[in-house]
Amino acid sequence: GGACSAWRGGAEVKRPKVLIARQIFPEIAERLRQHVDVSTNDAPVDWPRDELIARLQGHDGVFVAATEPIDATLVAACPQLKAVCSMAVGYNNIDVAACRERGVVVTNTPDVLTNACADFTWALILAITRRLGEGEREVRAGQWRGWALDHLLGMELRGPYWEFFWPWETWPSVPGRI
Repeated sequence: GGACSAWRGGAEVKRPKVLIARQIFPEIAERLRQHVDVSTNDAPVDWPRDELIARLQGHDGVFVAATEPIDATLVAACPQLKAVCSMAVGYNNIDVAACRERGVVVTNTPDVLTNACADFTWALILAITRRLGEGEREVRAGQWRGWALDHLLGMELRGPYWEFFWPWETWPSVPGRI
């Protein structure tokens, strides 16, 4: 639960404190609360830098998206910080060297978006080849005049054109989504 400390081997051990710096799914925050004390930003926007630094005081870890800049100045201003955990694949918003220098562990989530990116790739391929965007705009504008043999026909997803267009070996997860 929400106890501030626990007994371990006869000694009182304080529960780690983690700041979730950007809105996440509530069930994820609840799951974290089973293990650590959690403070949250329940808004879908980043806090201003000074506010993030102020809120990080006394926290052992921070859970960030891909947008919060975690640099040497921030790490130095938060001496209790032990972990910067990113929900993103990328970590270009985190000064890994500055964290390493101060003994702060940095984590990310490799492959978290692999399937979603593959799905969107197929969505874009189908939208382009079958001219879905053009058709959708016609319907919304009230310009749809019904079926015609050659209207918005598009192209099929087969043949040597596609072998040239999409080098499948560069992203194996894409063809696996169909």
